[in-house]
Amino acid sequence: MRAPRAIVIASPGGIARGGGMGSVTRAMHGWLVENAPQTRVFVIDPHGGGSALVWPLRLLLTMLQLAWLRFFRGADILHLQISEGGSFLRKGLLLRLGKLLGMRVVLHHHGARLRPFLVSARGVKRVFIQRTIRLADLNLVLGEGVKRLLAEHGGLRGERGIVLCNACPDPGYRTGLEGRAHFLVSAVLTPRKGIDDFLKAMALLVARGYDVTATLAGGGEVARYSALAETLGLNDRVRFTGWLPPASLLGLHGRSRALVLPSFDEGMPMAIIEALATGLPVIATPVGTIPEILRHGETALLVPPGDSIELAGAMERIAGDDMLAARLSLQGRQLYERSFGLDRYMRRLLALYAGAPLRQPAGQHQIGDYRGAAAPERR
Repeated sequence: MRAPRAIVIASPGGIARGGGMGSVTRAMHGWLVENAPQTRVFVIDPHGGGSALVWPLRLLLTMLQLAWLRFFRGADILHLQISEGGSFLRKGLLLRLGKLLGMRVVLHHHGARLRPFLVSARGVKRVFIQRTIRLADLNLVLGEGVKRLLAEHGGLRGERGIVLCNACPDPGYRTGLEGRAHFLVSAVLTPRKGIDDFLKAMALLVARGYDVTATLAGGGEVARYSALAETLGLNDRVRFTGWLPPASLLGLHGRSRALVLPSFDEGMPMAIIEALATGLPVIATPVGTIPEILRHGETALLVPPGDSIELAGAMERIAGDDMLAARLSLQGRQLYERSFGLDRYMRRLLALYAGAPLRQPAGQHQIGDYRGAAAPERR
């Protein structure tokens, strides 16, 4: 099996964008540049952050760029970071061009709201979705649940679907959790991410006498949540930073008690994998692929989505119990080492690019050896 001559990664915002897809793309690009010098890597942005009137022109320019990379730079792999909605349309068109150009095309599914997108699709839209999935040489999914969903509603054939959860570079394990009551939210600030519930939970903890503070690192509806924090009396306790560069975010990991991500819908958030890597304890909800990855009470605390009281309880446990925080920190780091190292992930990906057998051995979830977890019961 020969290594690819050149890989094109299509990702919204390229390597500069915040959020999960941006983090995955940066990790892939950085590893390839450092460890696979025989393979050139190009990152293209089919969206560009423009309005609905601008992105079709941006997509056309991206298609011309892809053709140039194929003919003049020898690109033979097209890796499409795909979500739902408009992302699926853009990547579906790029996939068809890539196939026409004779490239091996990978669809890498990251959509947090993939289920409603697929289930509600009818008519021409449904045909387009299923044809797109079947045309791909390989569909990478973040968990077994997503694979079943694509098989049931997206027409995925088993041999073209591989479960390969995301990974991140090793930032090094940190220590020093004792005495800290600072919480980190690293996400786009929207209702889907449970930001309302997080701020309400913070207010509950303050009312119980806890001296807690928080940083919300991400774009989105910053003004709305700043106003909500003011209404809840959290002005001097909550800081909104917008998207932060990786080094700054890593510094926050070292000054926080836990990462909190109380989402209603998710794929498998890179923020969680990055927290596991540094040993930052995680409080999350059992949605998307998260319950396949994390075990409640061992590698994270899981709370029901939309329940600010349960969320406050989990944050209170972390804030008040150094032994619990240390255990979650250590076991989370061990989980990262078993399952989410970037080197193993990328070597597996290169083998798939080069045409390694697509069929996954029975019972093999993905690159690591972790145990799933059921949603925690309400107390």
